[in-house]
Amino acid sequence: MAMAKEERKPLMASVVAPPQVLPAAPQLERQFPMFVLPFDDLLALESFAPHEEMRPQLVEWKAGMGDVLFVSHTWLGSSHPDPHGLKLHLVQHLVKRMRQKKRHVEGHFVAQAWYGSKRVRVTASAMHRCKYLWFDYLSVPQRDPDAQAKAIQSIFSYVNDAALFVVVAGPWKNLETDQWRDCRQWMRRGWCRLEMLANALSPRVKQVVLAESAASITSHGPSGLFGQQWFTSPVGLADFSVERDRETLGRVVLAMLESRKALAL
Repeated sequence: MAMAKEERKPLMASVVAPPQVLPAAPQLERQFPMFVLPFDDLLALESFAPHEEMRPQLVEWKAGMGDVLFVSHTWLGSSHPDPHGLKLHLVQHLVKRMRQKKRHVEGHFVAQAWYGSKRVRVTASAMHRCKYLWFDYLSVPQRDPDAQAKAIQSIFSYVNDAALFVVVAGPWKNLETDQWRDCRQWMRRGWCRLEMLANALSPRVKQVVLAESAASITSHGPSGLFGQQWFTSPVGLADFSVERDRETLGRVVLAMLESRKALAL
């Protein structure tokens, strides 16, 4: 006998989970200016200084000013990212090479096999168009927590507007902890993974260039370094020096994903 219509119930109604309530995602509009350092001032530096001290030399980047080199890295000290100038000297070497407009950055052999040599090559002319540096210690406030938070929520826009994405990670150690801070450790850090993800989700995705020394500068393709691409190395499972940063960046990741989905649609 057929069940009376009023007695019918939706199939599987008892096991349907309630909708998940996600935290509100921050807006991805730039909330803090993109401060960059002109290459001439960079080449004259003897050491990196914090944003507040560098402010007179920094300029707010606007479209049409010239391309930006975005540098991602791990700090070599708790209070200073580059106590002995190792990163500064390598970045300065890279900028001098870029100005010569003579040498391409070729792909790592694994990236060439995966994408093709021409697709991962960064041309000398593309590098020559860069005129400014974005580097967190210089570009992001270090002594104003509110301004710093706004800059963190703006990282997606900084990466998007940059022309080159370079990971500076040589065979160096943090002298305070005696821990290595090479490219493998760069891939383990939550903030570095966030920047890598921002590049991968950017409408203007860029090759990930790894600078380990003056003699070792290679392109790895847009997805990240081999074995640790953005889709196999999520931000939430990375290492954080401050545990609460994991939740803070979770909201930023959510906003980036929502923005990228909207663009795709």
